[in-house]
Amino acid sequence: MFDEVREFCRDQLVEQDRPEHLEQRRVVHEYFTPTEMESWRPFVCDTVMELLDELEPRGRMDVLTDFAAPLPCV
Repeated sequence: MFDEVREFCRDQLVEQDRPEHLEQRRVVHEYFTPTEMESWRPFVCDTVMELLDELEPRGRMDVLTDFAAPLPCV
């Protein structure tokens, strides 16, 4: 799964250099204000809890494979 996440991330804004980075940033800038980011808090908290609830019966997890990698994809 790590390779799939890395491939998915390759074309994202944070991986781009100028001028592509600046062009993409202009498009999404308004969605990353502190107010907008705070509005995502309930969704993120719910998503984290869902992932942890799914892992709890196993009694263990690999933080990268089982949690960190799928989190941005959920």
